[in-house]
Amino acid sequence: MESEIEQLRQRITELEAQNQGQKERPQLVKEALQEHFEKKPEDVLPQEKQASPQIIAAATQKITDLKKDEGKHQEAVKELLEFASQNGIINAAKVVQEVDDPHLIDDFQAALSETFFKIH
Repeated sequence: MESEIEQLRQRITELEAQNQGQKERPQLVKEALQEHFEKKPEDVLPQEKQASPQIIAAATQKITDLKKDEGKHQEAVKELLEFASQNGIINAAKVVQEVDDPHLIDDFQAALSETFFKIH
């Protein structure tokens, strides 16, 4: 995951240089994360770090089950952060995209921004 964070930091630096102060840093971090989420795991991680379809399916089911209980939205975000820490951001992105909940995607990206890039 460290290489992913470094890739994201480099992309944020590039966006800041291109931006010339027109957008705030939190918006640039969000843009970098959205770009990252659109990538395929094989374009970001070496093969041994890519989560298997079974791991993705199990994590997707766990998040889906949490989402069934309305009061567990934040717990779902925490589970995604934990999954990202263990399996990589891009693998967690694949899970959250398979859950297909725009609100959860936004909250997960916000949690990533806060956790890894200190954006509140």
